Amino acid sequence: MKWKYSMEDDITAIYAGSLNDGVSIITASSNGVYIIDPSGNLIKEYSINFEDNSERIHLIRVFDLDGDDRDEILLGSGWMKTVDVEYEYVEEVDLLYRKHEGDGNLYIIDDDEIESIEIDNWVREIEFTDIDGDGEKEIIVVSGSYGRNFYKKYTDIPYVVEYCWYENYTKYAGDYNETECNDSCPTCFWDYENDRCLKIVQKEVCDTNITTRKGWNFTEYPSRSGSLKIFDKDYNIKVENESDRLFLSATICNLYHDLDSEFIIGSEGKIHIISQDLVILHEYSAPGDIERIFSVDVDDDGNYDFIFSFLVTEGVTTGVSGIMAIDREGNEIWQETFDEEISDVVLELHNESVFNKIIVASGELLYFLDIHGNILRDSTLRDGYKKLNNVRNINSIDVDDDGYNEIILSCGNALYLYALPSEFTSRENADRFYELAEDYYNSEDIKNALLYLNKSMQIYMEIEDDEGVKRCKELLDRIQSKIIEEKKEEGDSHYSKALIHYAHGEYESAKMELETAREIYYGIGYSDGVLRCNALMKKINEKLKTTTTTTTISEVTTSTTTSTTLQSMINSSVIKNVLSIIGGVLIVIIILFATFKSVKRREEGEVEKVKEMEEEVEKEVEEEEGEGVEEEKGMEEERKKERRERILRGWELVEDEWKKLEEL
Repeated sequence: MKWKYSMEDDITAIYAGSLNDGVSIITASSNGVYIIDPSGNLIKEYSINFEDNSERIHLIRVFDLDGDDRDEILLGSGWMKTVDVEYEYVEEVDLLYRKHEGDGNLYIIDDDEIESIEIDNWVREIEFTDIDGDGEKEIIVVSGSYGRNFYKKYTDIPYVVEYCWYENYTKYAGDYNETECNDSCPTCFWDYENDRCLKIVQKEVCDTNITTRKGWNFTEYPSRSGSLKIFDKDYNIKVENESDRLFLSATICNLYHDLDSEFIIGSEGKIHIISQDLVILHEYSAPGDIERIFSVDVDDDGNYDFIFSFLVTEGVTTGVSGIMAIDREGNEIWQETFDEEISDVVLELHNESVFNKIIVASGELLYFLDIHGNILRDSTLRDGYKKLNNVRNINSIDVDDDGYNEIILSCGNALYLYALPSEFTSRENADRFYELAEDYYNSEDIKNALLYLNKSMQIYMEIEDDEGVKRCKELLDRIQSKIIEEKKEEGDSHYSKALIHYAHGEYESAKMELETAREIYYGIGYSDGVLRCNALMKKINEKLKTTTTTTTISEVTTSTTTSTTLQSMINSSVIKNVLSIIGGVLIVIIILFATFKSVKRREEGEVEKVKEMEEEVEKEVEEEEGEGVEEEKGMEEERKKERRERILRGWELVEDEWKKLEEL
């Protein structure tokens, strides 16, 4: 506990959050409204002229209604009142003579001015948003109340009359003979038939008779009411709707991603989806009375879901209250029940659809749940050695701007500020780092993903959170798989370029690309890729060796026979490479012809050549894996044969291209 602030009367509502660009705590009691700074010091108080002695503030919200960069404080009140109904005496007619009904007001504090608006029901929620998509925000007030109506009728009132009489019967008097029997009691006599002594006994017998008489017959019936009112910024009512349903809670969201938002209202065992023109679109059943409801994206599908607390009425076999999440179609996502009544629920939000945790006050415990309804931990709150067992209001906010939220709650007439336990603060930090790591992973920022994942795993290991460590390892596996996949794609790209250069006779360029590909494959442990690179590298080295030999011989011949023609310069070594040269020339010709055609055809031709090269390399890799690399035997003849086949294929391609060009 960081601090405690005591008041004269019980605290009925709290708010913790931004107020005029600063953090403040606002509380309400029967005496008024109080503003407290983050250190627990009273800085402002307002007296409210309540309409009734039993009126209490149950809801506090803060909005800048008039756009002056100064926040207004909105208060929602509620109370039960007794109304005696005036009537004239009429026989045989039910008369409503008394009502117990809910009432409420909306108070707006603008600096030191306090405006009051009658709501006529217990205020359950206040929102300030553009509900109809017209560019102007409205004040929305949702209210609802229980009640009882008392009736009387002057009519024939049935009543019961009891009457009694005496009846005689006989019973055994005792072990007497005939002479003794008559003297044993005044009503004793001898039973000659059965030879025994009997006596006569009187018994009072009663019965009832139902009759009627004129009088007042009193009856009573429960009543329920709800209302939804929309005001403009000048507090003029724009739309209102009265209902015989008991509205208990509400939230507003753009459920269907259109211009208009919808009202999500919780009542007795029902969730009502209501359009901005107050038409009920859908109704979903719930296990009990819905006391708090929130709209958030639980399952990250881009659509709003609903999380709500409920007081069990039927359909649940364990617990007396619970938390439940459903999607916008009414399908259950998860549910958690508690043995004691939930007094309040708060969501620690980080943005519109992602929240860190759900905090639930139930009995003497605070429960911390994650987005999937898993209870992360529970905590018993104490004031010294005394347990707090009647927590009524809770909130969560970072009051000292240290990056960690504190818990603010009320119990009786005291307001408490608690720092989360250090272990849970660490876990919160680890959860936050993990969430960031996952976000960076999804956005393909692997560097930052690894950075935050490492921080998260270190904290989980320090607090011995095995489940957290497991999650980190699973994400690390996904990141490593992604890295390997990306590196493999990079290696494949360099390998493909090497094949293309090889097919064009550009052996030095092919070798450079292949060395890069092999280095990448080796780094990720991709053995098949390394083997393919080795096989192709062997071919490239052979080509380079042959080209080097040819060039050397040509230079010698040129220096000794400078006056000879080109044909006389060609020696036997050069002849060995004629086919290779012609093949290269043909490739160039094909590329030139392909210029007149579409890029698609050119790419298909290149892909076909690369595919041929890949098949050759794959064949050599299989031979190396199965039988090892054998000594080269007759490779020169095989290469010549291969080159001849390529030349023939090349000439066929040339002829085809010429025919197509002639057709054009």
